[in-house]
Amino acid sequence: MGGATTICSDKTGTLTMSNMYLRALYLGGNLYDDLPATNGPANTDWTIDAAPATVHMLLDCVAQNTFDAQGHNKTNTALSVLTDKFKRCYSYDAVEAAKATANSRVRFPFSSVKKRSSVVVKTGNTMRHYVIGAAELVVQSCTHVYNSAGQVEPLTGALRAQFEQASNQMMSSGLRTVAIAVGERTTNWAELPHAAPEDPLRLIGFAGIEEPLRPEVPSAIAASQRAGIRVMMLTGDSLPTAQNIAKRCGIDIEKGLAMEGGVFRAMSDHEVLATVLPRITVLARASPLDKRRMVQLLKTNPNEVVAVTGDGTNDAPALKAADVGFAMNSGSDVAKRASDIVLLDDNFVGMVKATMWGRNVKANIRKFIQFQLTVNIAACIVAVIGAAINSQNLSPLKPVQLLWLNLIMDTLAALALATELPSKHLLERTVEKKDSPIVTSDMWLNIATQSTFQLLTQMVLLVKADDLFGAKEFSDHHLAIVFNVFVMMQIFNFFNARLLTGEHSLFFDLDKSRSMLAIVAIIFISQVMIIQYAGRFFSVEPLTSQEWMASIAIGALSLPIGALTRLFQRRRGGDDVVLWVTSCFTGVYARLLRCFRSKKRDSDTK
Repeated sequence: MGGATTICSDKTGTLTMSNMYLRALYLGGNLYDDLPATNGPANTDWTIDAAPATVHMLLDCVAQNTFDAQGHNKTNTALSVLTDKFKRCYSYDAVEAAKATANSRVRFPFSSVKKRSSVVVKTGNTMRHYVIGAAELVVQSCTHVYNSAGQVEPLTGALRAQFEQASNQMMSSGLRTVAIAVGERTTNWAELPHAAPEDPLRLIGFAGIEEPLRPEVPSAIAASQRAGIRVMMLTGDSLPTAQNIAKRCGIDIEKGLAMEGGVFRAMSDHEVLATVLPRITVLARASPLDKRRMVQLLKTNPNEVVAVTGDGTNDAPALKAADVGFAMNSGSDVAKRASDIVLLDDNFVGMVKATMWGRNVKANIRKFIQFQLTVNIAACIVAVIGAAINSQNLSPLKPVQLLWLNLIMDTLAALALATELPSKHLLERTVEKKDSPIVTSDMWLNIATQSTFQLLTQMVLLVKADDLFGAKEFSDHHLAIVFNVFVMMQIFNFFNARLLTGEHSLFFDLDKSRSMLAIVAIIFISQVMIIQYAGRFFSVEPLTSQEWMASIAIGALSLPIGALTRLFQRRRGGDDVVLWVTSCFTGVYARLLRCFRSKKRDSDTK
C-alpha cells in the first residue's frame, strides 16, 4: 500500500455513512423536499397533499419490498420509514397487508444490471409487480402514472420531462433518487413467475435519499492527493449524484472527467487507455464488471499500484482484481473475503494510515540497509588493510570483536532503525515507481561519506597510535582504542542512518525514535562493560578516562559530517550526487591503497 498510485473507491458505505435518510418525495405531481428528519423522534407523523389511493399504493410498494427482506438493502431500509410515518395519518398499515400476502409472493433481489429490486404478489387472478429502482431506468419502463387525484393516466412526453426535471433536481443536490412503480395484470398462472416480469409499469413517484458524508473523508482524500495518490470514485449511482458527492469529498471533477458506465462499456480498451484513464475521476452507474475492468485497465500500466475500497457484494470483483483491496467491517461477507484488509472502524482514514505505514516500512528497511552497508564496508576494509600493514598479518579486529560488531549491525540495528513509528511527512513525498532502487543516490552518498570517514579514522589510529595515545603499535591497548573508536562511530552513525535524505535535521522526529535511543544506550553501556571488565575475553585492555573522552569525541565527528552531507544533498541533484560519490569513492580508496602498499614495503624492509 505504500506504493499505491490510485485509489478506486466505492461511494455508498465507504465515502458516505452506512445509514441513509429519506429527505425528499415526489408524489402526485408535487415535490416535498422539506420532510422532517427521518432520524428524529419516532412519534413524528408526516402529512402530505396527496390522494389516499396514491399514498396507499406507495406504502404497499415500499412494504412489499422491505418486509421480511433477506440481506441488507440500505435504500429499502431508508424507504421503510414511510410505512411508519404515514400509518396513523392515512389509517393504513401496509406492513400488516404485506404480511397477509407472505405465502403468495416472490422476491427478486436488487440487480446491479437493471438497478432495481422488485416483488411479485398474486391475489386471485391479479398479479402485481412492485418495483423500486434507479429513477431514469424505471421511468423508461413506465407507460402510465398516478396523478394528484390518485387516478392512472398515460405518461406523456410532457409528464416525462416534468419527472426528469424533478429527478434531476434531487440528484443535483446529492440525493440518491429512486423511482417507485407498480405493474398489474390479470393472469391464469397457477404459479408465481421465476423471473421478474417485463410488463409496462405505472409510476407512483420518486424518493430522494440522503447519504451523509463521512466527516473524515474530505481531509483523508486531501492527504492522499498530497501524497501523490489519485482518488477515483466508482459508484452505481447517477452521474449528478456522484458528481455532487465527489465535489463535497474534494475529488476534482472540473479538471477531471466524469462519465457513466454505459458510455464506458461502449468504448474499447484502447480508447479508454488513450482518452479516459488519464483524466477520469468519477464513473457513475458502474456495474461490478465496469469496476473490475477499470481496475484491470489501470494495472496495464506497470508503474500503477491500484487500491480499491468497497463494502458491498457488487464491489467484490474489483476488490479481488486490485493490488490492495480494502473492505469496510460493516460491509458484506463477500466483500470482506475478496479484500486483503478489513477496516474495522469503517473509516476511510484507515487507507491513508495504511499508505503511511507502508511507506514507513520501506523507509525503515532503507535506514537499516544504509547503516549496515556503512559498517560492512568500513569493517571489511579495516580488517583487510590492517592485516596487510601488520608485520604479523593479524587483523586489528579480533573474531569476538567482530561478533559484537555483527550483533550491533544486525540484530540491534534492526530493532533500532526498523521499528521507528511513521510520521505525516511520509505523505508529503511523491509516489515511487515500482522499479525504483532500494538504495537511492542519497543513501549511496551517506554510505560513502560515513564509511570513508570511518575508514580514514581507523587507518590513522592504526598508524599513529603511538603519537596520539602513546600506545605500542598493535598491542592489546592499541587495538582496544581502535575497537572502541569504531564502536563509538557506529553509535553516533545511528542518528545519521535514520535520515535518508537531506530534507530534515538531525533532531527531526527524534521523539518518535525512543526504541533507537534505548538501544543506543544499551550498546554504549555494554561497550563500557566490555572494555573495562571483559578485557581477557575480548582481547582488550581498560582505557583511561582521557582515552574514553577521545574515543567519544572522534565518534561524534560522524554527526557534523552527516550534517555537511545532507547540506550537499539539498544543493545538488540526484545525478550529480551519484557522479560525486563514484569519483570520491574511487579516488579515496585508490590513494589509501597506494599509501598502505608503501607502508607494507617499508615494514618488510625493516
